[in-house]
Amino acid sequence: MDYDLISAKKHSKEYYDQINKQFYNVCYFGQKPGKPMFSKLIDYKKLKGKKVLEVGCGAGTISMELAKHGAKVTSVDLTPTAISNTKNQLKFNKLKGKVMEADAENLPFDDESFDYVWSWGVIHHTPNTRKCAKEIHRVLKKGGEANVMIYHKNSLFTYFIVYFIRGIVQGELFKKSRAQLLNKYTDHSHVGGTPLAKCYSKNESKKLFKEFNNIKFSTYGVRDEVYILPSLRKFCYKLPDAIPSFILETLGLGWYLFMKMKK
Repeated sequence: MDYDLISAKKHSKEYYDQINKQFYNVCYFGQKPGKPMFSKLIDYKKLKGKKVLEVGCGAGTISMELAKHGAKVTSVDLTPTAISNTKNQLKFNKLKGKVMEADAENLPFDDESFDYVWSWGVIHHTPNTRKCAKEIHRVLKKGGEANVMIYHKNSLFTYFIVYFIRGIVQGELFKKSRAQLLNKYTDHSHVGGTPLAKCYSKNESKKLFKEFNNIKFSTYGVRDEVYILPSLRKFCYKLPDAIPSFILETLGLGWYLFMKMKK
């Protein structure tokens, strides 16, 4: 998301409403127009009254949506900013939920504490992603479901935008490793990137989450992955979503590798 486009006073209800709207528009693939955020990916009806854990709550958008649909939400994040944002989102919308600072590699919960675990774009930023995967399995009840998104190695974004355009055409691959390029261009590239970003193939993801059986994969991505030219990106929200959907989802070249898993 581009926080520079947020015009409302920081930490006001309007500020969070604008963040939520931007997230909703960017993740057009997650819901039909006018429907709840990520309602194509999350079966909210089944989560009513259930104990739900969000690993990496960020701005609090999904924690709020889960709570709004009646889930008993616990949200964790490593950063105090994310904790504050999520608490504010719940407070402004008069919703209940537990929000706490915690490390995804060492979740502070007993075994089999939750009916459902959600994590969107988080654990690929941790030093030991395998340990995060084991922790998600550990805290999930038998028969429970985990939905996790991590970055996809075999994607248009990875090979074309990062490695080819940035790496070869712009010559950065001769100065930086592939891991360094991922760190620089996957998140917050306008301010120098992120300290750590990793991406995984489907086979590598199966090894990460080897305690789970029957992992169901799908891939998604944002419009910018397809409409990469500045002249197109400026108007990409007005261009047909059918084109990026076909390339990123149907052909499986999306940057977001989404997994549905049951314990």
